[in-house]
Amino acid sequence: MYERVIREAQTRDDLNAYLNAMSLQKMWRDLFLPVPVKTAWEARFPALREPGATTAAA
Repeated sequence: MYERVIREAQTRDDLNAYLNAMSLQKMWRDLFLPVPVKTAWEARFPALREPGATTAAA
């Protein structure tokens, strides 16, 4: 369900209604999402990044 919500949510309210931050952090590595989507989320929410990972310079 989290993959679908992340890909298809239309508003912030959609995300807030269906996602739980603690659950998302626990399952983040196992989610099958397009690389640009994962990159954008990890840039916005650094806690989702793998320990020791850094963002690539543009």
